[in-house]
Amino acid sequence: MIFSSQRYKNEKEIYTDDLINILNGNYLNISFTNRFDFKKGVVYLDTIKIIFKFISKIVLFVSKKVPNEVEIFFHSLDADNSFLLQYKRYHTEYILWYKFYNLILRIQKPKKIFVVNGISLVPLTAAAEKKGIEIIEFQHGIINQYHLGYHYPNRFRNTF
Repeated sequence: MIFSSQRYKNEKEIYTDDLINILNGNYLNISFTNRFDFKKGVVYLDTIKIIFKFISKIVLFVSKKVPNEVEIFFHSLDADNSFLLQYKRYHTEYILWYKFYNLILRIQKPKKIFVVNGISLVPLTAAAEKKGIEIIEFQHGIINQYHLGYHYPNRFRNTF
């Protein structure tokens, strides 16, 4: 099973194309689209993502309650209530993705999972670990003070 990045150069996915060639069709390629540019042979999860975001907003509207220890933690940080609401929404999305990936892994029964951007696939990692499936992440760039995924110069972030 491959979770590719959908970053293409000359019609080849820059991180996973060599692996795809080695596996010679014996894989399932899953991804999210890059600006809704769909490529042949990839199963896209964008519709699922939209549905899960919608469900998380409904859950947030219906139930704003969070576990007491979470509320205590955020109050100890002097965080405003928007953090509690974000926690509730993200927690709901995490549970939905975990259950979804657990189902996919039960059906597909992969021996290994290759990912490009594991930070966005934490529920997949948790489901795979529970099933004893090895996850291999491709290094997708240099992580340093200029990598915008890990460093936010001169920016205040009011999010997780």
